[in-house]
Amino acid sequence: HVIPNGRIMPEPFDDSRRAFLDADRLAFPLRVRMPRPGDRYRPLGASGRQKLTEALRAKRVPVRERDRKAVFVSGDEIAWVEGLPVAEAFKVGPATRRIFVIEKKRS
Repeated sequence: HVIPNGRIMPEPFDDSRRAFLDADRLAFPLRVRMPRPGDRYRPLGASGRQKLTEALRAKRVPVRERDRKAVFVSGDEIAWVEGLPVAEAFKVGPATRRIFVIEKKRS
C-alpha cells in the first residue's frame, strides 16, 4: 500500500504465511531450508538472539510442525521463519526503499 506522502506501507500480514523484509539488506539468492539443531536468530523487537526452538515454542507452534517450518537464510543469517516475525536485521523501517515480500500460497 502507498500512503499520500508516497511512503510504502505493507498491508497487514500473518507471520505464518507472509513476511516483509528490507530488500537492500538481503543477500540474494535467499536459501530456503528446514530448521537445524542450534539455529538462532533475533526476532523483530527482541533485544538479543534466541534459539529457534524457543521462538517457535513461544508462538505455540505444535511440536510436530516445528521441524517443517521453512527457514529463509540471507548470507549466514536467518531472515525469516514461517510462523515467526522477521529478523530484526531485515525489518522494514523508515529508511527502507525497497520491500521484498515472501508469501506462502494457501493450499
